[in-house]
Amino acid sequence: AKLQPEALLALEMRLLQGLRFQVVTRSPFRCLAGLMHALHSSCAASTSGEEGAAASRDAHLEDLHRTAMTHVRRLLCTDAPLLFSPQLIALASLDAAGHELAVTSGIDVRGWIEAVEIIDVGGGATAAVAQLDRTELLRQMVAVEEAARASTINLSSDGTHDRVKQADKRLKELLKAVRQHNKAREEQRHAADEDEHQRRKRRKEELSKEEQERLGAALEG
Repeated sequence: AKLQPEALLALEMRLLQGLRFQVVTRSPFRCLAGLMHALHSSCAASTSGEEGAAASRDAHLEDLHRTAMTHVRRLLCTDAPLLFSPQLIALASLDAAGHELAVTSGIDVRGWIEAVEIIDVGGGATAAVAQLDRTELLRQMVAVEEAARASTINLSSDGTHDRVKQADKRLKELLKAVRQHNKAREEQRHAADEDEHQRRKRRKEELSKEEQERLGAALEG
C-alpha cells in the first residue's frame, strides 16, 4: 500500500527520538542588521550632499527596520526557520517590509536587492548571497513567503481545531520523548556514579589489605 503523508508524519517524532535529535535554528536578526547596514550605506551614497535628506532617510530606514523585524518574528512562528537559511529569511523580510512601506519611504528595496553586487549580512553570509543568481534569489524569497503562509494557522478556518489538536498531540509526544531521553541520561549518570563508587571502595579495601600485610610483616620482623 502507498504510504500516506499522515502516516509518514506520525513517525517523525519516533525517528527523531531514535536519532537522539537536537533541532537547532539560527536567528535571522543578525543577518537583518547586516542588510540594513548595507542598505543604509547605499542610501547614504545616493543622497549625499542633499540638505535635510539624511534625517528623512534615517527615519525611513528605522521604520523599514522595525517593519522587517515584525516580518521576521512572524516567520519565526512558521516552518520557515526549518526550511530556509537565516540570510534568506532576513532578505525576504526586508523585501516584504520594503514593499509594504514603498509609498511612504520611497526606498526601493527590491531594486537595491536586484542591483547590488554583494550583500554583506554578517556571519560569513556575504559569499552565500553574492553567489546566488538574482532570479534564483528572488524565487527563493517568494518561496519563503509561500511556505510561511502555508504553515500559518488560520484561526477562521474550519480545520483549525483539528490542526491545533494535532499540534498539541505532537507537542505531547515531543515532551514524552524529552522526558524519556532525560530519564535515560539520568540512569546512565547514576550507573556511572555507582561504578565509580564501587571502584573506589575496592581500591580502599585493597589499600587496607596492603597496609595490614605490611603491618603484619613489620611485627613479625
